[in-house]
Amino acid sequence: MLFEQRCYTLKPGATAAFWQAQVDRGFDLVQPIQQRLVGYFSNVSGPVDQITHLYRYDSFDDWQGRLHGLYGVPALEPYFRTVRALTTAQQNQFFAVAPIPELNPLWGANRDWVPDHPPPLLPGIAPDSLVEEHSTVLLPGTIPSYWEAWREMLGEAVAVNPARAC
Repeated sequence: MLFEQRCYTLKPGATAAFWQAQVDRGFDLVQPIQQRLVGYFSNVSGPVDQITHLYRYDSFDDWQGRLHGLYGVPALEPYFRTVRALTTAQQNQFFAVAPIPELNPLWGANRDWVPDHPPPLLPGIAPDSLVEEHSTVLLPGTIPSYWEAWREMLGEAVAVNPARAC
């Protein structure tokens, strides 16, 4: 399983035109990636005029086949020209699921939600929830210690509050 985060930094004031380009393009031609779309997000803090897309793919080959297959669709060329003219930068990152099941309520440990299927119901998740992203920069070789610290913290939290084990 592979996640892709794609961030587009737009020219100042171009956000409305970006959203309109999505509507004008329509969604039928981009079904291969729409089927793996977790969501589009606009920043409410941090860089201004930035849009983030998050996708979930089965593998790197799945990502490559779905995304690169769109570049050969002639009907999408006007959309690509429009959006590229609005963009000042693009950044892509790939992510793997953390090895701790409690940190992944929708993915991993036999919970693998695929975006083109109905999402599972999660306790305490409201439809108007805020998505918050955290990035942690670690020293080389410290990832195993990082995950172990999470396991220890979660174990203590579950012992104090068994409801957190959900």
